[in-house]
Amino acid sequence: AEYLSVAEFAFNYFHHTSTQTTPFMANLGYHPHFSPLTLLDSPVPAAEDFLSELQAVRQLVHRSLDQAKEDYKRVADRSRRATPPLAVGDRVWLSTKYLPS
Repeated sequence: AEYLSVAEFAFNYFHHTSTQTTPFMANLGYHPHFSPLTLLDSPVPAAEDFLSELQAVRQLVHRSLDQAKEDYKRVADRSRRATPPLAVGDRVWLSTKYLPS
């Protein structure tokens, strides 16, 4: 629970393939500015700890999203089959199920 806000920020900051944009851009129209680099040379130990935790959470979120993408692809590929090669002039069956009558 202590990393939830950081994970939420990371989730909203990165591009989503389903929307072709980030949630920040979709909802706010801009990306909030945040740069961990501003904390790199901080003499405040708490800031350095926060930066380390932020980087660890970002890596975890990135790995989790990659794994989810692979899982979704694997499940989707189970029901997919290759399209047979077609050429101009070939005869095919056409279902009228979704065509207006």
